[in-house]
Amino acid sequence: MGNKMGGCVGIFSNTFWSIYNFRRSLIRKLLSDGYRVIAISADDQYKALVEQIGCETVVIKNFDAQSTAVLKEANIIREIIQTLRSLPCEYIYTFTIKPNLYTALTTALTGKKV
Repeated sequence: MGNKMGGCVGIFSNTFWSIYNFRRSLIRKLLSDGYRVIAISADDQYKALVEQIGCETVVIKNFDAQSTAVLKEANIIREIIQTLRSLPCEYIYTFTIKPNLYTALTTALTGKKV
């Protein structure tokens, strides 16, 4: 990724709180370099703060970082696949356990680079 190249980068985490608190400077840098940035997470009160930075947001409605129920996890993976396929982002940056694992597992189906 170079300077002023443009393109789209997705940032996927368990919470918008973690995106806001740990990836805010990365988002600002990507935006200043001309990238479109889309934050992907379960809904929480930090979603609006992430949007105020200039980042678009997408909510994974069924995402639950604490869940271990097999059927629920299968539904979450299905929703992640559908969401990632719908995004124009070539790259998806993940940094928490479930997004790391599930995005890596779905790359063959979504065509995204992690």
